[in-house]
Amino acid sequence: MANYSYIGYAPGVITVNFSGPDTVTLDSGYDPATDRRIFDVTDADGGNILPWWNPTPDTGTVFNGDRYNDENGDDATQTGVVTNLDGSVTYDSGAIYLEESYALAKPGGGTINMYRVEVEGNLVGYITSEPLVPGTTYSMTVSKVTPGNAPDTTDPSALVDVPCFTAGTLIETPDGAKAIEDLARGDLVLTLDHGP
Repeated sequence: MANYSYIGYAPGVITVNFSGPDTVTLDSGYDPATDRRIFDVTDADGGNILPWWNPTPDTGTVFNGDRYNDENGDDATQTGVVTNLDGSVTYDSGAIYLEESYALAKPGGGTINMYRVEVEGNLVGYITSEPLVPGTTYSMTVSKVTPGNAPDTTDPSALVDVPCFTAGTLIETPDGAKAIEDLARGDLVLTLDHGP
C-alpha cells in the first residue's frame, strides 16, 4: 500500500477560465499560510484501474483520475484526506482523484502541469508540477486524467509541494546566504538547475 502527500493550493485562490482563451490565474492576494492544503492519499496496489474492458494494472503509486466525469475515480482503492497545513482542520475525505489536467504555458517558455483534485465530486484544491506565480495568468489546455497521463508519485518532478519558508530560513543568493525575510521581490536566488 502506498501513502503519499502533497501540499497544493486551496480551491478559492485559483481561477480557471473557460470562456475565451482558456486561462489559469493564482490570485495576487495568495497567502501561503492560509491558501494551501495538504492532500494525504492512501492507495492499495493490485487490482485494476477502470475501464473494465481495457484495464490497467494498479501499482498504487499513480495518482489516478476520473476520466468519465462521473464523480467516481478510476482507482477504487485510492482514498484521501484534505486538511489545512497543521492538520487541525479537515476539509474533506473519501475517494480522491484528479478530475482534470491543465497544461499551463509558462511566460518564459515551458509547461507547468496542474491538476484539479476532487473528493467524491467536491473540488478540494489543485496540485502542480511547479509553483505558480501569484497574479500571473497562464494560458492552458485541458484534458482528462487517464492512466496514460496520471502523475507517477515516485517521480519527484511529476508533482511538487507548494513551498513556504519560515522566518530564519537561509536562502542561497549570488551574494551568500540570506534569511528569507530579508529577500524582496526581484532579488536573485540560486536554483539547483537554472543558476541565479
